[in-house]
Amino acid sequence: MLENFLNVSAFWWLSIIPLVILLYFLKLKREEYTFPSTMLWQKVIEDMRVNSPFQKLKNNLLLYLQILLLLLIIFALARPFLEAKGMKGRNVIVLLDASASMKTLEGGQSRFDQAREQIYKMIDDLSPEDRMMILSFARKARIEQTFTQFKSQLRESLEKISPYETETSLPEALVIAEAMSQKATSPAIYIYTDGAISELSEVIQESQFSGMKVVLVGEKSSNVGIVAFDVRLNASQQSYQAFVRIQNFSNRAVEGILELSINGIPLEEDIRLLQLGSGDVDGVLFDNIPIKPGFLKVSFTLDQGEDLLALDNQAWLIFPSLKKTRLCLVSEGNFFLRKVLLPHDSNLKELRPQEYEAGLESKGFLNEFDVVIFDGYNPSQVPSGGGYLFFNCIPPLTGLASGGEISGQDERLRIIDQNNIHPIMRFVDLRKLNLGKIMQVDWPEDTVNLLESEKQYVIGLLHRENSYFNVIGFDIFQSDWPLRLSFPIFIANTIRWFKMIRNQNNILSGEVISVGVDEKEVELRIVKPDGSKYEITTSEDLLFTETNRLGIYQIYEKDQLTRQVAVNLLSLDESNILPAKEVKIEGENIASTEWKPMNQEIWRYLLLGGFFILMLEWYVYNRRSLTFWRRKVKL
Repeated sequence: MLENFLNVSAFWWLSIIPLVILLYFLKLKREEYTFPSTMLWQKVIEDMRVNSPFQKLKNNLLLYLQILLLLLIIFALARPFLEAKGMKGRNVIVLLDASASMKTLEGGQSRFDQAREQIYKMIDDLSPEDRMMILSFARKARIEQTFTQFKSQLRESLEKISPYETETSLPEALVIAEAMSQKATSPAIYIYTDGAISELSEVIQESQFSGMKVVLVGEKSSNVGIVAFDVRLNASQQSYQAFVRIQNFSNRAVEGILELSINGIPLEEDIRLLQLGSGDVDGVLFDNIPIKPGFLKVSFTLDQGEDLLALDNQAWLIFPSLKKTRLCLVSEGNFFLRKVLLPHDSNLKELRPQEYEAGLESKGFLNEFDVVIFDGYNPSQVPSGGGYLFFNCIPPLTGLASGGEISGQDERLRIIDQNNIHPIMRFVDLRKLNLGKIMQVDWPEDTVNLLESEKQYVIGLLHRENSYFNVIGFDIFQSDWPLRLSFPIFIANTIRWFKMIRNQNNILSGEVISVGVDEKEVELRIVKPDGSKYEITTSEDLLFTETNRLGIYQIYEKDQLTRQVAVNLLSLDESNILPAKEVKIEGENIASTEWKPMNQEIWRYLLLGGFFILMLEWYVYNRRSLTFWRRKVKL
């Protein structure tokens, strides 16, 4: 029975009831009267015997009413509830949005804190047989608390969660929630978010769980954010150019100052006054920025208007390296490849396959090269941390295998689609490429398709740890590709992308920082923007994943600063803080702006009943007192 009370400790107040009853056993207060006869003495003596030293409990209506009133108050304090039909022993899974947009301030409180307060109420509503699990999600999903029925443990885990400064990705959290719900009885999934998630309804609709609920927080959309920031050498190669795109997501005009600084020192000549109307986007070009080692920072300071999210008002960039590109070609000889690679590296390193295999025994082999190209040769192994380009061969990766060739009039030689989004395929059109023969490759599921023929990938991009592999599954001599303009463009795009990925000095929050280690053992220290440090002694390459805060990350080797990495938000989805108003699945809105109790608490009705009992007691008491005084007046 006690499982239907949320605050069982309130029943300790029942100990007050005996005290109330005790008051009615106290000795009676009698008044003196003069009688003309002693006939009534015997009755008085009997009455004194019965009521001395305490009077026994009489049929006193006031006493019963007072006890009933106390019982109603105590039961109300115990918070009884009517359990939802068929929901006994529920397993509740809470998904809490911890992305950058949840740091939006409204009414002096962040959206994240608003959502957390709602979850606290949800925890209080749990019955003793219920369990709850808490997940947070931003760029990645995290299990903050596994299933438990202990409310103190849930509150403690919820208190420790803080929002990150990254984009939002809900699918991973939904996969975890669905997997946990399949093993639980009476599961329920609740998503707490502001709705600043790309295609939120579509993501939820793809879920296999029915009956999911969304609780939306936030009301306003006033925000100004930097959504793009890039820097490059100008045409003279004597200075840098910086490009900034800033957008006003508010429904009112704003005004502010955009300024640049190098290594924390402001560039006074590069201060711009911006006026942005409702929804306006402005692109600002800063020219003649001096070439210096270090980082460039852009900041926007609002003078007029409203800006509820401060995270996206600044961005950082590490100046691009002026180091020349280094390439290595492993081949028995390929005229076309050599000719197209030389413009990128006049000191192109050329190795025979046997020379490559011999060099694998050396520590740091190939570390000096930005890209290594293999032509018709399957290496036994490849050093980690590099960019690799394979022509008519495949790297030694788990899940990747070659199963012969496809040639002749096979329909699988006909190109049907290409990836126009990836940077490697920029300005590259291979839809009319003529192929005489291709490799029949079994590609892993995580392959990024760049070029596809009928039922077969022709060019695929793979990522393993901190290495990238671009695999061209055909011999260029069995095609007309070397004669097309797209061939040198494809090579140039690949080299540029690999170089950018390997250096990775400018990344988005939540992405991985790859730190290569050339020595047998090295002491590494990474200082985060907030000043906290991560220290490790390692002989292997390090993948640092704790990039959830914006700013400059400094990497030290043996107390010497060797590298800086800029981490930015630069997200349209997060800067557009307009909260969702509804989430429709098959025409039904599954969202609400506040959490609704799953159990129906009835303490309000008990207090209402107590009020009427109190009024009845007042009526009985006053009527009895009036009767007593009337009798006394007659006497």
